Amino acid sequence: MIVFCDTNILVEYLERRTYSETIGKIFALRDCEFVASSSSIYTLSYLLDAYFRKKGIFNPDKNTLLRSLLKCVLAKVNIVDLDNSSLCLALENVDFIDIEDGFQYQCACKCAADVILTINDKDFVGSRILVRTPQAFLDSRN
Repeated sequence: MIVFCDTNILVEYLERRTYSETIGKIFALRDCEFVASSSSIYTLSYLLDAYFRKKGIFNPDKNTLLRSLLKCVLAKVNIVDLDNSSLCLALENVDFIDIEDGFQYQCACKCAADVILTINDKDFVGSRILVRTPQAFLDSRN
């Protein structure tokens, strides 16, 4: 099963927010291939950099931590990129109010995802791919 991880899944997991434990259980599943957009890694890098600065962690320690966390993410997910035509498809898709979600959706389509894992399932109401929150995904597996 190919599971496309929305950016908010990765942020939630790394920042140990509300659903991080549930996401950790999902990442432990052996019968799933996890995929994310390259743009998610860029966004994650930016958000973690800001988080570390806010916590008073600066270079070189900040970069060491950032590199370590991003390597952990890359060990868990495969990365999919979008080409120009896929980006244009996302921009033309008016089913997505948030254009960034349209980009995420096109990535999920490109990797033939079976499910999109996201905290905000309402962001993907126009999806032809099954959309699940972390708990709903786990519940469907039992």
